[in-house]
Order: sequence, then C-alpha cells, then structure tokens
Amino acid sequence: MLLKRYVMGGWIPEGQMGAIVIAEDDPDIRAMITEKLSRAGHQVTATEDGAAALVEVRRKVPDVVVLDMQMPGLSGLDVVRLLRADRSTAEVPVIMVTSHSQPQYIGESFNSGVNDFLAKPFSPKELAARIEHLMHTAPVGASAAEVPAVVDAPVASAQAEAVAAALVATEEAEAKVGRRRFFRLLTSSSESN
Repeated sequence: MLLKRYVMGGWIPEGQMGAIVIAEDDPDIRAMITEKLSRAGHQVTATEDGAAALVEVRRKVPDVVVLDMQMPGLSGLDVVRLLRADRSTAEVPVIMVTSHSQPQYIGESFNSGVNDFLAKPFSPKELAARIEHLMHTAPVGASAAEVPAVVDAPVASAQAEAVAAALVATEEAEAKVGRRRFFRLLTSSSESN
C-alpha cells in the first residue's frame, strides 16, 4: 500500500517533500535549519522575522511553518494568531521553537494555535521528524475515509514515551554543560550525520 500524506492541496504520495516557511531571527539557527531541511529535499523559504514569514505564507501557502517565538516586530505568537484568523492559512501546521520551555510558554503557544512546540536547543533531526509528523497528520475536519490508517496505538504510545525520555535527557544534558555549549555540541554532532 502506497502511503499518502496531507498537504494544503490534498493527499500526495509518500516520499515527496514539502514546502516549509521558517521565521528565525538568529542567523546561525536559521542557516542550520534551512540547510538541514533543504538537504532532506524540502523547499525551504527562510525569513528573519514574523512579518516576512507572514508575507511568504500568504504569497504561497506552505505545508508547514516553523516560527521562533521571540522575534523583533511580529512575534511567533502574533504570526500564529494572524494565520489562524485567515481562512486561507487557518489549517497550516505550525511548529513553535523557542528557548523558553517553561510551562506557561508552552501553554501560551498551544493556546495561540500552534500544532507543535520545540525547545531550543534542538536536534535538526527532531525538527525534521516533527515536520514529517505534521505533514502526515490529517487536517482538522477531515473525514475518516480521507485519512489513511498509518500508525496503531501501541506504536503511537511507544513514540510518545521515546519523545518524553528524549526531552528529559536533553534537559539533564543541558543543565550539566550549559545551554550554549549544549547547542554547539548538538549542531556539531548533527553536521556529521
């Protein structure tokens, strides 16, 4: 059976990569994300602020948007709220990335309408996996006939446990070596992959 994934235009065959818009004001992180996702075959449009990302998303609706929470001008939260208020972009999956991983920021992100949340520093592989997950997830309101059965409950449960364990390990490692050094270690080890 050929699996399919949903993108803004409908279901397409597995293996075709998506269009991604990124808004990240840190040039090093923006370059790293762009390079890794482009190398994986995605069409990446990288912007340095929320206003530019909003222009790009409205120009050509992407499959996924990745937003930094805190940027000059329009924040990631502002962009999400504007996307959700516009019928043409209301269903675009959004991943919020931020150095603020406290519960209030996570809650604020999800309350504004994001689909996923990723704390910095993060592995480019983890971001790519989350993008792929969102691209395989049916849109809100899709009928059961439109949604292919891809993952069963035990697999989903095991994946959730693995992600939770990875988050705990990441926080422990970050606490031991410091945030900046941990991010450098992550990006240097991911470049060798």
